[in-house]
Amino acid sequence: TLFLIFGQVMHARKHIVLLTIWFPPLQSVAVNRMDAFARYLDHERFDLTVITLGTPDLHGVQEESGAQIIRIRPRNSLWKPTFKASDSKLWHYTKVAWRKVRTRLLGDEDKFWSSRASKALRALHQQKKVDLIISSFSPIAPHLVALAFCRQFPQCKWIVDMRDEMSLNPQSTESERVYYARIEKEINQQASALISVSKPIVDYFRTV
Repeated sequence: TLFLIFGQVMHARKHIVLLTIWFPPLQSVAVNRMDAFARYLDHERFDLTVITLGTPDLHGVQEESGAQIIRIRPRNSLWKPTFKASDSKLWHYTKVAWRKVRTRLLGDEDKFWSSRASKALRALHQQKKVDLIISSFSPIAPHLVALAFCRQFPQCKWIVDMRDEMSLNPQSTESERVYYARIEKEINQQASALISVSKPIVDYFRTV
């Protein structure tokens, strides 16, 4: 978009939206990666909005480090486990078991986030057109929000950030791998680009 101001042509800054569950004040290895995306993007050239998961104490809209942060308030306060490389095997499997129990008791927290993140993204687009979305896995919720939005607004570019494997993850169940494989094909059809910390993940997506 171009604007003419006092005889000079000015270029409007592109609007980028980062969709991620992991963002400060949450704590995880993934948080550092997402925080770096927000901090080191050139804010003189781009407007950045982050749509993420908040906490019971921190949610709503904040301005931080030159970006707008929209934190979705979690539905409940029951502990949601995060996984760290430093976890022992016993502690890791305990977290996995609790996550399954939690989902059965309360439903899928990620679906709850997806619904509200989608509404926030569409409202944001009405205020100022979204030019580019960056969505990060895992979990899959940010990709699903981006996929639905870009189908509705195909002029919006989409960069898929694959921090972890989807269907190739050996810890996934068979039904999860089948589901992820279907979503991977849909991502390949819709996304503009894919980035990853792992070359094997990039190579795999070339074959999907």
